[in-house]
Amino acid sequence: MYGYKGNDYIDLGSGDDIAYGGKEDDYITGGEGNDLIFGDEGKDVLIGDDGNDILLGGKNDDFLQGGNGDDQMFGGQNDDSLQGGDGKDTLFGDIGSDILEGNAGDDLLLGGEDQDTMSGGADNDTLYGGQANDLVDGNEGNDILFGDLGDDTLDGGEGNDVLTGGQGNDWLVGAGGDDTLTGGAGNDRFYLASSFGNNLITDFTNGEDIIALTGGLTFEQLEITSFNGSTLIKIASSQQQLAELLGVDSNLIGESNFVLG
Repeated sequence: MYGYKGNDYIDLGSGDDIAYGGKEDDYITGGEGNDLIFGDEGKDVLIGDDGNDILLGGKNDDFLQGGNGDDQMFGGQNDDSLQGGDGKDTLFGDIGSDILEGNAGDDLLLGGEDQDTMSGGADNDTLYGGQANDLVDGNEGNDILFGDLGDDTLDGGEGNDVLTGGQGNDWLVGAGGDDTLTGGAGNDRFYLASSFGNNLITDFTNGEDIIALTGGLTFEQLEITSFNGSTLIKIASSQQQLAELLGVDSNLIGESNFVLG
């Protein structure tokens, strides 16, 4: 089905369909079945609905929503908003500053170019920030987060997450659960709080990276000890372990390595 010129409303209904919006601002809903929907030009709204759908925004600022099923969404050019819905979805922002939300299911989110904001939602998701300075939030589940290029902010959310900053000066927040944090290249900041889980920090570099204490936590509350060639950071009064700095000599860690976040 083809929209051609003008602002079109297309409801594909049941069955496996192909729709092409054409020029101007189109609204296309897939209905039931496995649909292939092209927005093309204009500010388009593409709704996959039921089935395993493929949605391509094309040019301009588009809104893509997968609905039920295992969907694939490609934002294309400009600043797009992509929502996964239920199922195991793949969301690719591509060019522009995009907003990606995986929602339910084990999703794959790829930011692409420019500054993107993404949230995995429920379940176990994998998120790649891509180029530029991205905000990457795992939310619920045991997630894998990659900042890639740029100065990124990574927040694991709930669950036992793996965060890798990549290049640039990144901020890594494990939050709930026992998380593994790797800053990568650049001057990175690792966040600790008493409400967070126990973090394994794999590549803390003295003189480059910093540990930010948040949630009312202060340096005076900490106990810093050595264990098997690594540094353990605990709350002295409760012996709650906050972090392990892998392969870091505890004699090199002092107040200068910490800031209040």
